[in-house]
Amino acid sequence: MTRVAAWLVLWCQATPVLADSLWDGETREFWDLCKSCTSSRRVFCFTTGQCLDLDIDASSDVLWNACMNPLLIPDSC
Repeated sequence: MTRVAAWLVLWCQATPVLADSLWDGETREFWDLCKSCTSSRRVFCFTTGQCLDLDIDASSDVLWNACMNPLLIPDSC
């Protein structure tokens, strides 16, 4: 089997798995929660997938202590 044919077979097998997520395993529900959370001016923690009870204007120390990767605006989701 040529390399191209082997790659094509592998790609076809992986495609259904890739279709279930939008980015590295995060689902549509993950991103919908992110948008809902940040639209309400709350912090979404990408690391844990949780909407934190923190306002987006919280100090940097508070944000970074609560989450290693905070998302603050809907466009980041």
